[in-house]
Amino acid sequence: MDENSKNLNEENIYECKLRGTLKVKNDKMNCIIGDIVEFDEKEKVIEKIEKRENFLYRPLIANIDFIGILFAIKSPNFDFTNFQKMLLNANSQNIPVVLILSKIDLVSKEELEEFFNKFRQIFKETISIFPISTETNTGITELKQYINKKSVVISGPSGAGKSTLINTLIGKEVLATNDVSQKTKKGRHTTIESRFFMSAPHSYIIDTPGFSTLDFPKLEEKRNWKSYFQNF
Repeated sequence: MDENSKNLNEENIYECKLRGTLKVKNDKMNCIIGDIVEFDEKEKVIEKIEKRENFLYRPLIANIDFIGILFAIKSPNFDFTNFQKMLLNANSQNIPVVLILSKIDLVSKEELEEFFNKFRQIFKETISIFPISTETNTGITELKQYINKKSVVISGPSGAGKSTLINTLIGKEVLATNDVSQKTKKGRHTTIESRFFMSAPHSYIIDTPGFSTLDFPKLEEKRNWKSYFQNF
Protein backbone atom coordinates (compact mmCIF):
# COMPACT_ATOMS: atom_id res chain seq x y z
CA MET A 1 0.00 0.00 0.00
CA ASP A 2 1.42 3.37 -1.03
CA GLU A 3 2.28 5.56 1.98
CA ASN A 4 1.00 8.58 0.04
CA SER A 5 -2.39 7.05 -0.65
CA LYS A 6 -5.41 8.15 1.36
CA ASN A 7 -6.18 6.09 4.41
CA LEU A 8 -9.63 4.55 4.67
CA ASN A 9 -12.18 6.21 6.90
CA GLU A 10 -15.90 6.91 6.80
CA GLU A 11 -15.34 10.17 4.91
CA ASN A 12 -13.38 8.77 1.96
CA ILE A 13 -15.04 5.47 1.13
CA TYR A 14 -16.47 5.60 -2.40
CA GLU A 15 -18.79 3.20 -4.19
CA CYS A 16 -17.50 3.12 -7.76
CA LYS A 17 -18.20 1.39 -11.03
CA LEU A 18 -15.56 0.03 -13.38
CA ARG A 19 -14.93 1.99 -16.57
CA GLY A 20 -16.31 0.02 -19.52
CA THR A 21 -12.95 -0.09 -21.30
CA LEU A 22 -11.49 -2.00 -18.33
CA LYS A 23 -14.12 -4.71 -18.39
CA VAL A 24 -13.68 -8.14 -19.90
CA LYS A 25 -17.06 -9.76 -20.41
CA ASN A 26 -17.94 -12.36 -17.76
CA ASP A 27 -14.46 -12.12 -16.19
CA LYS A 28 -14.55 -12.03 -12.39
CA MET A 29 -10.90 -10.94 -12.43
CA ASN A 30 -11.82 -7.48 -13.78
CA CYS A 31 -11.51 -5.86 -10.36
CA ILE A 32 -11.09 -7.76 -7.10
CA ILE A 33 -10.58 -7.16 -3.37
CA GLY A 34 -7.19 -5.59 -2.70
CA ASP A 35 -6.74 -3.99 -6.12
CA ILE A 36 -5.04 -0.59 -6.09
CA VAL A 37 -6.98 1.71 -8.40
CA GLU A 38 -7.25 5.25 -9.70
CA PHE A 39 -10.77 6.64 -9.94
CA ASP A 40 -12.72 9.74 -10.87
CA GLU A 41 -13.96 11.10 -7.55
CA LYS A 42 -16.75 13.09 -9.20
CA GLU A 43 -18.06 10.41 -11.55
CA LYS A 44 -17.34 7.54 -9.11
CA VAL A 45 -15.73 5.53 -11.90
CA ILE A 46 -12.54 3.44 -11.68
CA GLU A 47 -10.17 4.63 -14.41
CA LYS A 48 -7.13 2.41 -13.86
CA ILE A 49 -6.16 -0.77 -12.03
CA GLU A 50 -2.50 -1.02 -11.03
CA LYS A 51 -0.56 -4.18 -11.82
CA ARG A 52 -1.12 -6.81 -9.14
CA GLU A 53 1.83 -7.97 -7.06
CA ASN A 54 0.07 -11.28 -6.41
CA PHE A 55 -3.39 -12.72 -5.87
CA LEU A 56 -5.28 -15.70 -4.53
CA TYR A 57 -7.60 -17.56 -6.87
CA ARG A 58 -10.29 -18.35 -4.34
CA PRO A 59 -11.27 -16.24 -2.60
CA LEU A 60 -10.14 -13.60 -5.11
CA ILE A 61 -7.83 -11.19 -3.27
CA ALA A 62 -4.93 -9.15 -4.66
CA ASN A 63 -1.76 -7.41 -3.40
CA ILE A 64 -1.25 -9.39 -0.21
CA ASP A 65 1.83 -8.78 1.95
CA PHE A 66 1.39 -12.10 3.73
CA ILE A 67 -1.18 -14.67 4.78
CA GLY A 68 -1.72 -15.35 8.45
CA ILE A 69 -2.88 -18.96 8.54
CA LEU A 70 -4.81 -19.30 11.78
CA PHE A 71 -5.11 -22.69 13.45
CA ALA A 72 -6.00 -23.57 17.03
CA ILE A 73 -3.59 -25.81 18.88
CA LYS A 74 -6.60 -27.39 20.60
CA SER A 75 -10.41 -27.33 20.37
CA PRO A 76 -10.28 -28.18 17.51
CA ASN A 77 -6.88 -29.87 17.43
CA PHE A 78 -4.23 -28.66 14.99
CA ASP A 79 -4.59 -30.37 11.60
CA PHE A 80 -1.22 -30.62 9.83
CA THR A 81 -2.76 -31.92 6.60
CA ASN A 82 -5.12 -28.98 6.20
CA PHE A 83 -2.36 -26.56 7.16
CA GLN A 84 -0.18 -27.96 4.36
CA LYS A 85 -3.05 -27.54 1.88
CA MET A 86 -3.32 -23.85 2.74
CA LEU A 87 0.46 -23.49 2.65
CA LEU A 88 0.56 -24.99 -0.85
CA ASN A 89 -2.02 -22.49 -2.06
CA ALA A 90 0.02 -19.58 -0.72
CA ASN A 91 3.31 -20.94 -2.10
CA SER A 92 1.75 -21.31 -5.55
CA GLN A 93 1.27 -17.53 -5.61
CA ASN A 94 4.59 -16.65 -3.90
CA ILE A 95 2.77 -15.13 -0.94
CA PRO A 96 4.65 -15.24 2.40
CA VAL A 97 2.99 -17.18 5.20
CA VAL A 98 3.05 -17.07 8.99
CA LEU A 99 1.28 -19.43 11.36
CA ILE A 100 -0.97 -17.79 13.94
CA LEU A 101 -1.40 -20.47 16.59
CA SER A 102 -4.46 -19.71 18.69
CA LYS A 103 -5.90 -20.96 21.98
CA ILE A 104 -2.51 -21.60 23.58
CA ASP A 105 -4.16 -20.98 26.96
CA LEU A 106 -5.75 -24.44 26.57
CA VAL A 107 -2.43 -26.31 26.72
CA SER A 108 0.49 -26.54 29.12
CA LYS A 109 3.95 -25.13 28.42
CA GLU A 110 5.17 -28.68 27.85
CA GLU A 111 2.43 -29.38 25.30
CA LEU A 112 3.18 -26.11 23.51
CA GLU A 113 6.89 -26.91 23.32
CA GLU A 114 6.07 -30.40 22.04
CA PHE A 115 4.03 -28.83 19.24
CA PHE A 116 6.86 -26.43 18.33
CA ASN A 117 9.30 -29.34 18.10
CA LYS A 118 6.99 -31.32 15.81
CA PHE A 119 6.29 -28.28 13.64
CA ARG A 120 10.02 -27.52 13.25
CA GLN A 121 10.74 -31.12 12.31
CA ILE A 122 8.35 -30.77 9.38
CA PHE A 123 8.85 -27.15 8.31
CA LYS A 124 12.34 -26.44 9.72
CA GLU A 125 12.66 -22.70 10.50
CA THR A 126 10.98 -21.47 7.31
CA ILE A 127 7.65 -20.38 8.82
CA SER A 128 7.31 -17.86 11.64
CA ILE A 129 4.89 -18.78 14.42
CA PHE A 130 2.83 -16.32 16.46
CA PRO A 131 1.38 -18.18 19.47
CA ILE A 132 -1.62 -16.24 20.77
CA SER A 133 -4.57 -16.34 23.12
CA THR A 134 -7.42 -13.87 22.82
CA GLU A 135 -8.57 -15.01 26.27
CA THR A 136 -5.38 -13.86 28.01
CA ASN A 137 -4.27 -11.38 25.31
CA THR A 138 -1.00 -13.30 24.97
CA GLY A 139 0.92 -12.53 21.78
CA ILE A 140 -1.56 -9.94 20.50
CA THR A 141 0.83 -6.98 20.83
CA GLU A 142 3.55 -8.82 18.89
CA LEU A 143 1.10 -9.76 16.14
CA LYS A 144 -0.16 -6.17 15.86
CA GLN A 145 3.42 -4.95 15.46
CA TYR A 146 4.07 -7.51 12.73
CA ILE A 147 1.03 -6.58 10.64
CA ASN A 148 1.58 -2.84 11.02
CA LYS A 149 1.38 -1.04 7.64
CA LYS A 150 0.74 -4.28 5.79
CA SER A 151 -2.14 -5.86 3.93
CA VAL A 152 -2.74 -9.28 5.46
CA VAL A 153 -5.17 -12.09 4.77
CA ILE A 154 -6.24 -14.06 7.83
CA SER A 155 -7.64 -17.44 6.95
CA GLY A 156 -8.13 -20.75 8.64
CA PRO A 157 -10.60 -23.49 9.49
CA SER A 158 -13.78 -22.70 11.36
CA GLY A 159 -13.42 -22.88 15.11
CA ALA A 160 -9.88 -21.48 15.22
CA GLY A 161 -11.11 -18.13 16.56
CA LYS A 162 -10.63 -16.04 13.42
CA SER A 163 -13.54 -13.67 14.02
CA THR A 164 -12.54 -13.17 17.65
CA LEU A 165 -8.94 -12.46 16.63
CA ILE A 166 -9.93 -9.92 13.98
CA ASN A 167 -12.24 -8.17 16.46
CA THR A 168 -9.33 -8.03 18.92
CA LEU A 169 -6.86 -6.66 16.35
CA ILE A 170 -9.29 -3.99 15.16
CA GLY A 171 -10.36 -3.08 18.68
CA LYS A 172 -14.10 -3.46 18.22
CA GLU A 173 -16.63 -6.11 17.27
CA VAL A 174 -16.89 -6.11 13.49
CA LEU A 175 -17.52 -9.84 13.03
CA ALA A 176 -19.91 -12.30 14.62
CA THR A 177 -18.32 -15.12 16.61
CA ASN A 178 -19.33 -18.70 17.28
CA ASP A 179 -18.24 -21.57 19.49
CA VAL A 180 -16.91 -25.01 18.66
CA SER A 181 -19.64 -27.65 18.56
CA GLN A 182 -19.41 -29.86 21.65
CA LYS A 183 -20.91 -32.74 19.67
CA THR A 184 -18.64 -32.74 16.60
CA LYS A 185 -15.67 -30.88 18.16
CA LYS A 186 -15.56 -28.80 14.98
CA GLY A 187 -16.05 -25.12 14.41
CA ARG A 188 -19.08 -23.50 12.86
CA HIS A 189 -18.61 -21.13 9.94
CA THR A 190 -19.37 -17.48 10.67
CA THR A 191 -17.64 -15.97 7.60
CA ILE A 192 -19.40 -16.45 4.25
CA GLU A 193 -17.61 -13.76 2.21
CA SER A 194 -14.31 -11.89 2.12
CA ARG A 195 -14.26 -8.57 3.98
CA PHE A 196 -11.70 -5.76 4.14
CA PHE A 197 -10.93 -3.94 7.42
CA MET A 198 -8.51 -1.26 8.56
CA SER A 199 -6.82 -2.11 11.87
CA ALA A 200 -4.57 0.98 11.97
CA PRO A 201 -3.41 3.67 9.50
CA HIS A 202 -2.22 1.87 6.35
CA SER A 203 -2.77 -1.51 8.04
CA TYR A 204 -5.41 -3.74 6.46
CA ILE A 205 -6.89 -7.08 7.46
CA ILE A 206 -8.81 -9.20 4.97
CA ASP A 207 -11.14 -11.78 6.45
CA THR A 208 -11.85 -14.84 4.32
CA PRO A 209 -14.17 -17.84 4.59
CA GLY A 210 -12.78 -21.11 5.97
CA PHE A 211 -10.04 -23.09 4.25
CA SER A 212 -12.54 -25.37 2.50
CA THR A 213 -13.24 -22.56 0.03
CA LEU A 214 -9.60 -22.12 -0.96
CA ASP A 215 -8.82 -23.12 -4.51
CA PHE A 216 -5.60 -24.08 -6.23
CA PRO A 217 -4.28 -22.72 -9.53
CA LYS A 218 -4.41 -24.91 -12.59
CA LEU A 219 -0.96 -26.23 -13.40
CA GLU A 220 -0.21 -27.25 -16.95
CA GLU A 221 2.84 -29.32 -16.05
CA LYS A 222 3.20 -31.65 -13.08
CA ARG A 223 6.81 -30.62 -12.50
CA ASN A 224 5.56 -27.18 -11.41
CA TRP A 225 4.22 -28.72 -8.21
CA LYS A 226 7.71 -29.41 -6.89
CA SER A 227 8.53 -25.70 -6.62
CA TYR A 228 5.49 -25.14 -4.38
CA PHE A 229 6.77 -27.45 -1.65
CA GLN A 230 9.35 -24.95 -0.44
CA ASN A 231 9.81 -26.55 2.95
CA PHE A 232 10.79 -30.04 1.82
